[in-house]
Amino acid sequence: MPKISVIVPVYKAEPYIARCIESVLSQDFTDWELILVDDGSPDKAGEICDAYREKDRRITVIHTENHGACAARALGVQTSSGEYIAFVDSDDYLPGDALSLLLGKAVKDNLDITVGCAALYRDRTQKEHYLQSGLWEKTDYIKKMLLHKISCGPVTKLFRRQVLDENAFKLPRNVTNNEDLYMNIVAALNSSRIGFYDDIVVYLYNPDNMNSVCRTMKVYEEPFFSLCNAIWKQLSDHGLENECRNEYLVFVFSGIGGCIFKQNKKVRNIEFISGLLALSKGYHGSLKTACVKFVCQHERFVFIYYILANLAKKTRNIWRKLFI
Repeated sequence: MPKISVIVPVYKAEPYIARCIESVLSQDFTDWELILVDDGSPDKAGEICDAYREKDRRITVIHTENHGACAARALGVQTSSGEYIAFVDSDDYLPGDALSLLLGKAVKDNLDITVGCAALYRDRTQKEHYLQSGLWEKTDYIKKMLLHKISCGPVTKLFRRQVLDENAFKLPRNVTNNEDLYMNIVAALNSSRIGFYDDIVVYLYNPDNMNSVCRTMKVYEEPFFSLCNAIWKQLSDHGLENECRNEYLVFVFSGIGGCIFKQNKKVRNIEFISGLLALSKGYHGSLKTACVKFVCQHERFVFIYYILANLAKKTRNIWRKLFI
């Protein structure tokens, strides 16, 4: 049984997948298996994966119909046998010591989730900092994710396989965005020890692939509400609904404002909004979330919110161009 299973969903990655695979082959830690899940990629990425499988017995290739990155990762986890699991996107790369650094921290501190830093592959000095280094309580970690204060992606992390149970990928089929957030919340709920380390760069982003999901993401009402319900159920099942209530409300109201009202649309699911307003009784939060809550209560102001939100966005863009 390998120590680490590295799982890579592959879709429209023909220009990048070889370098991604080579970065795993070049690791100074060698007790790994690489599972490449060809998610119905229409290009030659699957053939490239097959060619590498012929060269190294540690590589497994799975060909499947296109169901999205989340389903591909779930299939990879089901197929894997490693004690720990790491995810890599097919257009990104690992530094040569990524696995050894993550595993060293995980073993030393007996961690269930180990988080390192990412950087642009062109300039490794530009690290992404999210948390203060050290051990984190699961509740604080989840709160930071709901507030988008840390990365909710699957990469830069090493998971003990037990924390990625069947619930980590058990979402309604209509949810096609933010599945990674849900997976990370479930993994955190299943964890006892979580550590973040800003002194190790364990992931290199490729900024050139504009097919990347995170650069083209659109969020729609019903899938978003399904995601919110699933997150709230997990928090409630683990007795954290009171501790994480305010952060959950920020996440939901921010999503409604940014993905629905900002498009000059009204919410159609009145039942969800009624439940949300009942849950948020006595909650005010920031000016932004308070405004969204007000518009949820008085939808005739949606157009005004739409005008002001887009005006604020244009103002921010002009400010950045002039002064940043």
